[in-house]
Amino acid sequence: MQLVLGMKYLIICVILKELKHDLKKNKSLLIYNLKIFFMSFESFRNYALNYYLRYYPSKKKFKEKLLKKSQDDEKLVLDVLKSMENIIVEKLVIESKIRLYIGRNKNLSYIKSKLFEKGFEKYEYEKILENNYNLDETLLDRDYIKRKILDYMKK
Repeated sequence: MQLVLGMKYLIICVILKELKHDLKKNKSLLIYNLKIFFMSFESFRNYALNYYLRYYPSKKKFKEKLLKKSQDDEKLVLDVLKSMENIIVEKLVIESKIRLYIGRNKNLSYIKSKLFEKGFEKYEYEKILENNYNLDETLLDRDYIKRKILDYMKK
């Protein structure tokens, strides 16, 4: 009788252990499915839109960031980029960044190096600089230059 009860107890323990193991597997499967759900198109598009409107990156850097976030799901990234085509206007972003740097009294070589560093196409920002700004003269404000010279002379 005790032997039968002992065997039943042993069988129940083995079954419970297997159930516990299956539960762990199912839990990891559930977590995986939740990750897939949260990386669905709409939620990923919302993430991409928020990221773009916060940092205004170049198309190249933006694609790299989205690939990294989506764990190299190229199809999802391309779909999101295609749906955001009308929002992403790289020319306006470059012009805005150039105005920002000029407002901060940065020189031409600094502006070019920063735009290159941020991943913008060289011909794009070169073309904008040539068309909108006189490259023969300095981009710095004359008052700013006078103040710098006066401060230097005082020292």
